[in-house]
Amino acid sequence: GGSQTTGIVGPGALDFSSDGIDAAILTLPDEPAIDLGSDDFTIAYWFRPPTTTDTTMLFADGTSDDRIRMIGLSSGALLIEVNGTTDNFGITSNNVVFDQWNHLALTRESDTFSFYLNGTLQQTRTVAVGAISNANNTILGATASSSLDFDGAIDDLRYYSRAIDLNDVQTLFGQSIDTAPTDLTVHAAEVGGIRIYTIGNDATFIAR
Repeated sequence: GGSQTTGIVGPGALDFSSDGIDAAILTLPDEPAIDLGSDDFTIAYWFRPPTTTDTTMLFADGTSDDRIRMIGLSSGALLIEVNGTTDNFGITSNNVVFDQWNHLALTRESDTFSFYLNGTLQQTRTVAVGAISNANNTILGATASSSLDFDGAIDDLRYYSRAIDLNDVQTLFGQSIDTAPTDLTVHAAEVGGIRIYTIGNDATFIAR
């Protein structure tokens, strides 16, 4: 699911509005490079939400016990939901700009999660979360049952094997079409139209 549209970083972005009323879902392969596990990590990407009041699913990874979900709420806010086996939390930001590119980053350092939006730290929370596995697949653009479909676009999805700091987040936020990653190395064979690259020593870049 998802076709190409004009991106903010590099030549193109994933367009989840291309299937009309049907949910356009992008399922990432069960690949170790994007298996978050119980280690430190960062997930970062650009998203362009439509002007809508619908609740939508941007990103979902993990099982019902240990998972991360990123949800656009009907109020216009963005909810980051982290569920552990015995604890969970939701971080909400009302600073999303409709019909424009917004940059999101979520970091985990031990049990501390930090949520950044457009280069600014929104909240930091501590919660005990186990290993977040993508064995059930990481899904972009809707839920696994094709509900809560996201009628927008996503660009420059990156995974880091560490919790990047504010300076790194602001560097990503300052990128433009002229600063797309160039030091890419193919990490795994193409699966279902998804290409996985490494950037430098600790980042993984998802392309289609």
